[in-house]
Amino acid sequence: MSETKRILIVGGGYAGLSAARFLSRKYKRRKTVKIILVDRNRFHTLMTELHEVAGDRVPQASVKVSYGRILSGTNVDVVFDEIVDVDFDGKRAIGKTAEYKWDRILFAYGGIPTDFNIAGVKDNTLSLWSIDDALRIRRHLETIYRKAALESDEERRRELMTVVVAGGGFTGVELVGELVEYLPVLCEKYALSPKDVRLINLEALGDILQMLPGKLRAEAKAYMEKKGVEIRVNSLVTKATPTAFHLKSGEVIKAGTKVWTCGVKGNCFTDNPVLKEGKAGRKEVDVFMRCSGHENAYMAGDGIWFLEDGVPVPQIVEAAEQTAKTAAYNISVDIDRMLGEKAGVYRRYRGKYHGYMVSIGSKFAVSHTGGITMAGFFAMAMKHVVNLYYLFTIAGFNASWAYLKHEILDIRYGRSLIGSFFAWKVPAYWLLPLRVFVGIQWLIQGLEKALGGWLDRSNDFVSVVNVGTDAVTAATNAVETAEYGSALLAKPWELYVWIAHWTVNRAPFFFQTGIVFFEILIGLMLIGGAFTWLSAAASILFGIMLIVGAMADSSILWYIFAALALMGGSGRIVGLDYWIVPFVKRWWNGTYLARRTFLYVGEPTIKKVRR
Repeated sequence: MSETKRILIVGGGYAGLSAARFLSRKYKRRKTVKIILVDRNRFHTLMTELHEVAGDRVPQASVKVSYGRILSGTNVDVVFDEIVDVDFDGKRAIGKTAEYKWDRILFAYGGIPTDFNIAGVKDNTLSLWSIDDALRIRRHLETIYRKAALESDEERRRELMTVVVAGGGFTGVELVGELVEYLPVLCEKYALSPKDVRLINLEALGDILQMLPGKLRAEAKAYMEKKGVEIRVNSLVTKATPTAFHLKSGEVIKAGTKVWTCGVKGNCFTDNPVLKEGKAGRKEVDVFMRCSGHENAYMAGDGIWFLEDGVPVPQIVEAAEQTAKTAAYNISVDIDRMLGEKAGVYRRYRGKYHGYMVSIGSKFAVSHTGGITMAGFFAMAMKHVVNLYYLFTIAGFNASWAYLKHEILDIRYGRSLIGSFFAWKVPAYWLLPLRVFVGIQWLIQGLEKALGGWLDRSNDFVSVVNVGTDAVTAATNAVETAEYGSALLAKPWELYVWIAHWTVNRAPFFFQTGIVFFEILIGLMLIGGAFTWLSAAASILFGIMLIVGAMADSSILWYIFAALALMGGSGRIVGLDYWIVPFVKRWWNGTYLARRTFLYVGEPTIKKVRR
C-alpha cells in the first residue's frame, strides 16, 4: 500500500479555496492523498463585498460562508489554526496549536494593507481588508456621528462629520459609494443635518479607478460628484495624525473619520526570510507558481510576485483563483509522480482576466467585462449575477439564496438594486388565524368526501375518467360530486387525461381513498402547524391538479394563494413546527445528500476538524 501523501493549503481565501476544491475533485476517491486546509477563521470571506458591511447595508453574515457549508461534503480536512513558521527541510508547518507535516505546501495567505511607511497611517487610520475592519469602520462612524450630535460648536461638528477615504482604487471607491448612502441614515438617526456631511476621496495619481477605461472612470466620477463626493486627484498623503490627513501640497484635511485603502502587500507570514523577496512585500514565484528556491512549495494569490509579459500579476480575485488552479494542478503532478502513477506535465501560468466591476452604492456600478462596458443599473445587476454564480459554485443554492435575501429581500432604507419593494415582512402571528382556517377548510372537504361515500368501493367517482369525450363527463361528475361550482376549465388538459388513464383508471378506489386521506392530512397538519411548509406546498400542488383536471371552480384559487402566504414560517407560531423544524434541520444537515448537494438548512457542522 502506498504511503499517504499530504497536501497542506495555508489560507482559505479565494486562492486557497480554489485550490482545495480542485484537489478535492482530483483525489476524491484516493485514500492515499490527504488534503488539509489551515485557516485561522472558521469562514471564507467575500472580500469584494466588505464595503457593504462597513456601510451597514448588509449584516456581516452576508459576506461570510462557513467552511462547513463549503467543504464538509469533500475530502478536505479543515484546521482552525494560524501558521507562524515553516521548516522547508523537515517539511513541517508550525502553527500556534499544532504542527503539520506535508509533502507539498501551498501558501495562499493573500495580502494585507500597506502604508508605504507613511508616518502615522498605521496608527491613525482605519483599513478595509477583513470583516473586523469593516465592523470597526461601521462602529467608528456610529460613535463619531453620535458624538457629533452632542457637539455644540458648529465647526467642530462639521469636522467630526467629515469622512476622508484615501485611495481611488476599487476598495476606496466602493467604500465611498456605500458611505454616500449610509451617512444620511446616520444623520437621520442622530438628528444631524446632511448638509454638514463632507465625504472626500483622495487619490495620489491623476485619476481614480486606473484599471478601467476612461469613459467608465468619467461616469463613475460624475455619479460620485453628483452625490456630493469631493474627488481629489494628485493628492498624495504625506502624514496622518489622529485628527487629519496632511497632503504633499501642504493642505491639511481635518476629519473625524480617516480610512486608508491605498494598496496591498504580501501577508505578514510571507516575511519568512527563506522565501525569496519580490516587491511590495510579495514573494517571488516561477511560472509554475513554485516558490523560488523551493520546488516542494507553491504560492498563489495576492502574496505572489510574478511578472507576466513584464507586468505583475494583479491582486484581484480572478488572478488569485487562476494562480491557485495552476499551483494546484502542478501539485497534483508532483503527487501523482510520488505515488508512481501516470502524471501530466507542469502547467505554466497564463492569466486570462475577464474584466472588472465596481459598485458605487447599491444602485450604480461600472463594469468592463469581456470587452463590454456598462454603467448604472445593468452593471449593478451583472455584479450581483457574478456573485450569485460564485456562491453557487462553492456552496450551492442555499448560499445564493442567502445572498439574494441579504442584497434584495431583507434590505433596509431602500439600499438595494430595486429599493424596498420586497423588504417588508409580515409577522408570522398574523398568519395564525389564516393557517387554522385553511386547515379547517381542507379538513371539512376531506370529511365531507368520506361521509359522502368516497370510501365506499361501490362508488367509483374517479373511475369514469377515460381518454376522449368521456373525460369531460368525468370531470363534470367529479366537480359536482366534490360540490364545486362551474369548473375553471371546460375540459381537462390532455396530459392530465393521459396520466389519469394510466394511473387513476387502474386503481380508482385507491386514488379516491388517497384524495380523502390527503385532504384530511393537510387540514390536520395546518391546524396543528406541523410541517407547515410542506403541507402548504402540497396544498398548492393539489389545487393545481384539480384545476388542470377540470375538477375545481374559482374557489380553489383561494386555497392556493392562501397556502403561498402560509409557507413563510407560519407553523412556528403556536404550532408543532416550533419543535419539529429544529429537529429536522439537525437531522438533514447530517445526511450524505445534504453534504453532496449543499442544500443545508441553517449552518452545517464540520465533522473533520483537527485542532
